[in-house]
Amino acid sequence: MNPEQDRPEPGKRVSFVLAALVHLALAAFLFFGVRWQSEPPAAVQVALVAVPSMPTRTAPMGSLNVIFATHPALIEERPEVVAAMMKVHKDASEFCMTKPEETAQAAVEIFGMKPEAVAVSLPN
Repeated sequence: MNPEQDRPEPGKRVSFVLAALVHLALAAFLFFGVRWQSEPPAAVQVALVAVPSMPTRTAPMGSLNVIFATHPALIEERPEVVAAMMKVHKDASEFCMTKPEETAQAAVEIFGMKPEAVAVSLPN
C-alpha cells in the first residue's frame, strides 16, 4: 500500500462542512425568515360615498377629486373622527383654491418644496 494513495484529497472535509453549514443556514432562513400563512388575509371593504360639499376642480389634466377610504368599523365606531377628517380636508381644499399665494408660500417654507415645482403643480 502506498500511503500517498490512501490519504484523502486535501480540502474535501472543509468543503463538506462548509456545504453542510450553507444548507443549514438556508433551512434556518426558510424556517424562520419566511412567514407561512395558514389562513387567507382579511378582506378589505371600501365604501364609496358621494360628498356633494367636496369641491371638484377642473385642471389641464381633467377634473380632480379626492376619494377617502376607511374601514367600515371606523365609520360605525367613530363617525366623529371620519366627519372631522372630511371637514379638515374640505377646509384645506377651499383654502388652497382661494389663497394660492399663501398655499405656495407654505408649501415652500413648511414642506421644503421648490418654488418652481409649486408654481407648476398648484394650478392643478
